Formats: sequence, structure tokens, C-alpha cells
Amino acid sequence: MERINYLIALFLLLISSPLWAENRPLNLAECFELAKNFHESIPLAVEDIKQVQARLTQTVGAITPQISFKFTETIQEKASHSGELETFTRQFRPELSLTLTQPIFHGLIEFYAIKKLKYEKREKTWLKKEAERALFINVAESYYRVVFLERNITTTGHILSVLREQLAELIEWKNLGKVRDAEMVRQQATVALLEADLSKLKSERNVAYEVLGYLTGLNPQPKILIQSPLQEKIKPLAEYLHLSANRSDVQAAALRAKMAESAVKMAKGEFFPKVDLEANYYPYRVGFLSNIDWDVTLNAKIPLLKLDNFGKLKEAKSKNLQEQLRKQQQERSAQNDIRQAYTQLMGTLNQLKKYQQAVYLAKKTYDLLKADVRLGQATQLEILQAQKQWLDASWQRDQAEIQAWQAYTLLKLHVGVFE
Repeated sequence: MERINYLIALFLLLISSPLWAENRPLNLAECFELAKNFHESIPLAVEDIKQVQARLTQTVGAITPQISFKFTETIQEKASHSGELETFTRQFRPELSLTLTQPIFHGLIEFYAIKKLKYEKREKTWLKKEAERALFINVAESYYRVVFLERNITTTGHILSVLREQLAELIEWKNLGKVRDAEMVRQQATVALLEADLSKLKSERNVAYEVLGYLTGLNPQPKILIQSPLQEKIKPLAEYLHLSANRSDVQAAALRAKMAESAVKMAKGEFFPKVDLEANYYPYRVGFLSNIDWDVTLNAKIPLLKLDNFGKLKEAKSKNLQEQLRKQQQERSAQNDIRQAYTQLMGTLNQLKKYQQAVYLAKKTYDLLKADVRLGQATQLEILQAQKQWLDASWQRDQAEIQAWQAYTLLKLHVGVFE
């Protein structure tokens, strides 16, 4: 039933969203939303939450009154002389009873169990968030891979068109005897290599779209939105570190530590007496008990010697210490992740500025040399070297732009923010 509801919701999303009506490119947030609705890890996490809720209901039921209706019919050999024991010696002895059982005190074990399960439910909710975070990482990696290839294809295509124009000029100059055959052939080889690179990039782009489509569940995967260079305002590192406590895995670790504390209290509860109340109402009885309509029994059990309780308590205390240490470890790990991501982002942004300047200067050099060639003040070899420098700088700039977006996205993920 859950699967059917999911398919209906997805179908309504597909036919109602303006995204499909306009067939416009998808941004990262839209790709993630599609993946979240399609990928199995999220429904699996939801079912984990439901299972904890079911166990919570069971535990609450253990401390609430329990009512049962009981019918017994005892058939035995009929005694030859019954006398005053006729009730117990008669051949048929039917009995109806309505029984109420109420636990009075079990060392507060059930109450700590309820508290522990509430912590676990909150932990599973955070783990669902963590599953979404992990899925977002996969989607973001695939998305930025496509963005990088699209940018490379655009850059390569632009430079290729310039080189083709220059090749056409060289052919004219060769016909006029102004350039040698070797210079023209060298330019033709450069163009052929770029065309091969462009073909390879397009093939890799198709594969990247297939990977992204696998995550989003779309076949074919629509085009994606090609983002401009990162313009987001970067906050000081201290602000990002302050947000690390809200990260899903950190919150889940904190709740596991609280669950371990509750488990210790449950283990201690095994050393306390257990008291239960049982009340019976008899609509029908036979013999001399027929006039007794009800009875109440108070059961008290006091543990005097049960060595396994000591073992359970030691184990619970050890696990509690483990979870406290894991909590500290997770907090430090989150802080370290943020510091590394922040350092990487700042370094990448610095590189991007330099690559942008390099592209500008390389393009300017190429244009100046191209003018000098017409005046006979530069050679075709210098032009080819300038072309290669321009191409390499452009590719490195494209890669730095995508790395900046990836580093910024990774920083937000380590903080616990993804969109």
C-alpha cells in the first residue's frame, strides 16, 4: 500500500509540476528532490521509525492494565465418595472468569524502556536525515560531474570555433604563399585533436547523465542548469563550527548516548522487587466456590541472588561509556570535516581568481599575437603556443569553478545543511 501511494504521489508530481511542462533544466535541489522520492534508502529509514514506534506501543502496553476473559472446563474421573470436597472431585468443573492484571512496580524498568525507545525514535529520525545527506552527496557528485563536462564542452567548442576560423585564414594565406604547408598542417592537427577531445567529452557527458538519471529515476535525465561561478558569501569558520552540533550524525550519536544511559537504569531496575496486582471476577463457578464472585491477588517477587543481573549491569555500563566516547568522537569528527572543507573552499576560491585572470591574459596574448602575425611580427608557432596556453587555462578555470561549487556544497553538508 505504501508503494502504491508513493507511485501515485510521484505520478502526480510528474504531471503537475511546471518543471515538466516547461521542460526547463533542473538545478541541484530539484535533482535531489527527485532522488529523495525515488531512492530506496529513504523509505527504508521511514520504516525503521515505524518499527521503533511499534516497539514503543508494545512497551507502553506492558504497563497498562490487561483484561482477559477466561473459560476453563476440567474433566476428571468421578470420585466414588466426594463428601465435602465435591467441588474438586466432581467429574465436570467449569469456570468463567474476567481477569485484570496490572503491573505495580518493576523497578521502573518499563518507564526507562519507554524513555529509551523515545530516544531511539528521535535517533531514527535523525538517521533518516543522515540517509538524505548521504544521498545528497551522491546526487551532488553526479550533478557537478555533468556541470563540469557541460562547461568543458562549451569552452572547447568555443575555442574550436576560433581555431577553425584561424585555419580558414591559414588556408587563404597558404594559397597566397604567406605561410608554409607545415604551419597549416600543424593547425589542422590541433583542430583534429580538439575535435577528438570534444567527442570524448560528449561521450563522458552521456555517461554522467546516465548516472544522474539512475539516482533521480528519470530516463532520459533532463538537462541540468549550468551554474555560474560561485558568488555565495562565505561566513567566518567559527560560524560553521558552531552549527556542527545540529548535524544529523552528531544528533544521532547524542541520542544513542542517552539511550545507553537509560539502558543502565533498566539494568539497575532488575535488582528491585517486582509487584503485580491481579483481580478476577467470576460470572460462573460451581460447588462451594459458586458464591465467591471475585478475588484480588497481590504478587511480590524480591530478587535475592541472581548473578546474571550483575553481568547485565556491567555490560550496560560498558556500553554507556562506549556511546559517550563515540559521541565525543562524532563531535570532533564533524568539527574536523568542517575545518577541512572550509580550508579546501578558501583555497579553491583563491585558485579560481588566479585561473580567471590567467584565461583573460592568455586570450589577450592570443589576440595580440594574431594581430602581430598579420604584420609579420610573430610566427605561427607562437600562435600555437598561445592557443595551448589559452585552452589549458580555460579548462583549469572551468575545473576550479566546479570545484568551488563542490567545496561549498561539501561545507554545507558537513554543517548539516543541504538543499
